[in-house]
Formats: sequence, C-alpha cells, structure tokens
Amino acid sequence: MSGPRASRAARPSVAIARALAPRPRILLLDEPFSALDPPLRRRARESLAGAIAPERVPTILVTHDPADVEALADDLVVLREGTVEKVLSFRRICRKRRVARFAAEHLVPAVRREAAP
Repeated sequence: MSGPRASRAARPSVAIARALAPRPRILLLDEPFSALDPPLRRRARESLAGAIAPERVPTILVTHDPADVEALADDLVVLREGTVEKVLSFRRICRKRRVARFAAEHLVPAVRREAAP
C-alpha cells in the first residue's frame, strides 16, 4: 500500500521541497515546468522563487521558456550548439528595458510633439 498522493497542483511544491531538503550545494533544474499548464506553471515558478531565495542555493535552470527566465533568472547563459554564446546579467537587461520603455512612453512622444508643426 502506498502513502498519500499529492494533488496535481501540489506536486511542484512537493518536488521543490524534496530537492531542497538535503541542503544541496547546487540545484539543477531541467525544464521543471514544461509539463504544467500555464496557471500551474506560474504558481510553480512563484513557489520555486520563494523556496530558493531564502536558501541562497545556486541554481541552474535549463529552459526554453522566456517566462521562466523573467521570473527566476539573475544571469542568463545562452548556449548554441553546446557552446556558450553569451553570458548576460538579466537584471541589467531588465533595467535597460525599463529605461527604454520609460523613454519610449514619456520622452519620445514629448520630443515628437515638440517637433510637430
């Protein structure tokens, strides 16, 4: 007879807890959310972020999903054909994107209005 089974929604949290229980020195996650539907995937990302932050466990996340990167990454390593192509600071990318978006929304329209006849 087997023990109680976790609900589909609880399985990602249970898996994260099991992975962190032995206090690993590094955590490797290979497409951990790929089998989940979008709402469950979002909750699992939030759960993972909340679990690894206080533990300060270095984590390598293999993913093809930009939403995983946006939710969890500090740094981004781009691999192409098994070779490191780029190493980027994701926080720096986001900061630049926010600045560019702010400029596009607030500064560029003002310049266009001033230049209009």
